[in-house]
Amino acid sequence: MGEMEEIIFADVVVRDGLKRKYFSPRDMRRLSHAVFSSRRAIQGLFAGKFRTRQSGQSIEFHDYREYLPGDQINHIDWKVYARTDRLFIKLFEHQTDLAVHLLVDRSRSMLFNGLMANGDSKYDFACRMAAAICFLVSKQNDRFSFSTASGGLVQHVSAGNSMQHLVHTLDEMERVRPAGDADLAAAVEQLMETSRKKDLLCLFSDLLDEDLYQPDVDVGRKRQPNRRIEHPHTAVNSVPRSLIQVCKKWLQGGGEVVLFHIMHPDDIKLPDVDDATFYDLESNERVRVNISAVRERFAKRVEEFLAGWAGGMRKIGVDYNLVRVSADFLPNLERFFSRRRDRLTSLRGRFA
Repeated sequence: MGEMEEIIFADVVVRDGLKRKYFSPRDMRRLSHAVFSSRRAIQGLFAGKFRTRQSGQSIEFHDYREYLPGDQINHIDWKVYARTDRLFIKLFEHQTDLAVHLLVDRSRSMLFNGLMANGDSKYDFACRMAAAICFLVSKQNDRFSFSTASGGLVQHVSAGNSMQHLVHTLDEMERVRPAGDADLAAAVEQLMETSRKKDLLCLFSDLLDEDLYQPDVDVGRKRQPNRRIEHPHTAVNSVPRSLIQVCKKWLQGGGEVVLFHIMHPDDIKLPDVDDATFYDLESNERVRVNISAVRERFAKRVEEFLAGWAGGMRKIGVDYNLVRVSADFLPNLERFFSRRRDRLTSLRGRFA
């Protein structure tokens, strides 16, 4: 980041107070060179079917957008700055399009922050990742919306890309206290009513909702009948048919779905103790368990649970990503960006 960019960066942060629980000036600096791209947008680039507002040189000027930390300073309209004392980026018409909808599970199980009850909860970690993607999408002059799922779609912040929109979204993230069940399938269906067919959906969830069953899965030429898989935390949980169906519907409309499966390490591996009392955040039920007696069975169910989700989602074309809560969200995003860049490079080669 150059000297002029440092000055502009500091001006924006001080003026707009863009320092929130889930996103800070330090996060902006760390993400200043990252890019969040859509597979569909890359296809649109080659097909020439879609249009979006991007900064840079183009035939037709479209509009202005407020400067965001990380924007290239040569895109700033200094004449407007001289008149208004505010920084704006010129927007032009291009042949791509990207609108990102971020949907975070706010069910009670997302409050879990480990057996020691310290550090980020799953909801906190999901919001940190979602906030970073919001920043990147906005920095790239594309639009994002933010919603949470609790008994369906709630707390919907419609799509935008201004600095004020980003600040408002970050404030909405902090306002939430997870509770109840998510009903992600209903939330996605409701979101489809306000989105366009080729938009990108990012889901953040631990996928621990109850009363959801595994869909039919192709195995070679044979079909396996529906079966219940006991979840390691609740004995009725499994890969939900309804969520897979609505994600498939989103994909069939020409959009894209990215799933961040947020799990705490203590969700996946039992603690190294002999006995413990487990507390179900969804039902408030408590049960005393001999850890040694159930450790092997628990590990097997966790493996089945994760494999079922990964297989079921990837089978229909969802970009599935298992994410473990940690002290820093950025390495998880960097791995995601790296894998995504590799896939886009391969896709670009096929379209060239």
